[in-house]
Amino acid sequence: MQTVDYFKTPIWSEQKSEWVKPLNKLCDGYIENTKDLYKDRIEKQGSDFGIVHHSTDLSNLPELETYLNYIGSKSADFLSCMGYDLKNHSLVFTSAWVQEFPKDGGGNHNTHIHANNHVSGFFYLNVSSEGSYPVFHDPRPAALASALPQKNKDEITHASESFHYKPRPGTLIIMPAYLNHQYVVSKNDPFRFIHFNLQAIENRFLKK
Repeated sequence: MQTVDYFKTPIWSEQKSEWVKPLNKLCDGYIENTKDLYKDRIEKQGSDFGIVHHSTDLSNLPELETYLNYIGSKSADFLSCMGYDLKNHSLVFTSAWVQEFPKDGGGNHNTHIHANNHVSGFFYLNVSSEGSYPVFHDPRPAALASALPQKNKDEITHASESFHYKPRPGTLIIMPAYLNHQYVVSKNDPFRFIHFNLQAIENRFLKK
């Protein structure tokens, strides 16, 4: 019997280790600024447990232009390989920010997507083997609604409802923005990454 896979959800990843040092240095100040916002709360509870630090939007930052241009180009290739025709569209960043999970642990994100986008992704700056990591969930609601018991949840199969990915510092991930994802609760380990989203906009709506 021939098997053909339909309705697949691709995830691209590559290693850009040479980005880690300069981007960490660039992001240090933005993370420190966000920590100042929670200074009183941290002092009151005597810990930063559970406080995830998010920077302001960095998508228009000149110092990030080279990196974002690369990600934008790869994202266009990604959509093209999925079969989408972008000749009348341009990809633009709707957001990009750095976030760092608390040093005392408890950082996490519940399952979510980033609406009104076409590509989402991550670039990992600080990662620990014992720290948090992303979990991706089946984006097909009809498949989840009618799911049967799995024979072995430790194997990735067509029946899997989710899977996790263990990134390394320098790992770049590009994925469809419709893919549900979450981050598991962190321990007291360093975990910092840049999250970004892009939208394909019809060229007729862009300023000349």
